[in-house]
Amino acid sequence: MGKELKSKLMQPYTEIDRVTADVNPLLSAGVLMASALRIYKTVLTPQEFAAITEFIRDQTDEIEPIEPVPTRVGERWFDSSEGVMYEYVNDGTDGAWLDIGAGSSSNMSSVYEYSRPARKCNRKIVN
Repeated sequence: MGKELKSKLMQPYTEIDRVTADVNPLLSAGVLMASALRIYKTVLTPQEFAAITEFIRDQTDEIEPIEPVPTRVGERWFDSSEGVMYEYVNDGTDGAWLDIGAGSSSNMSSVYEYSRPARKCNRKIVN
């Protein structure tokens, strides 16, 4: 996917995340999914609607969790769907989540375990 297209596709995601930041994520997802299906049902033929919903259902293994937005270098995020610990690094120009290996969130003093898109990740303090 080209950079320009990816940027255009990210705009609605960013706006939806902003608007739903203080709403229960499962409630937000349910409303958005229902809205999408209603739009598909309205503008597509019955055959097209069946095809798109089948396609969506068949792609569930391809859906990836949303990475949290880091607030500082050195933050850690345990992606429980993959069992991988990430640490946020920045070289002064660009930042990224660096895979620091498989592991368990139980052996870290403070990690983010994904439970809400981006800025709404819950900090999990481990003793």
